[in-house]
Amino acid sequence: MHRPDSNCNELTEKTAAAMDNVTLKKLFVTVQRTNLRLTARYAIDDAMSHLTYSAEMIAGYTAAWFDHVW
Repeated sequence: MHRPDSNCNELTEKTAAAMDNVTLKKLFVTVQRTNLRLTARYAIDDAMSHLTYSAEMIAGYTAAWFDHVW
């Protein structure tokens, strides 16, 4: 972690998985902006928990995970 070329993917994944608060998890993945894979994973997980909603609402929940892109 202390070297510029180090990779902390496993630590990042386990940290995000341990969080049970969606807002906190969104904050964490936003800080990890360079980790698109992590953001996409939790955006999809969140969308899957809202499958009874309309497509527009699901898209909104998913897009909210990528607010750092706008």
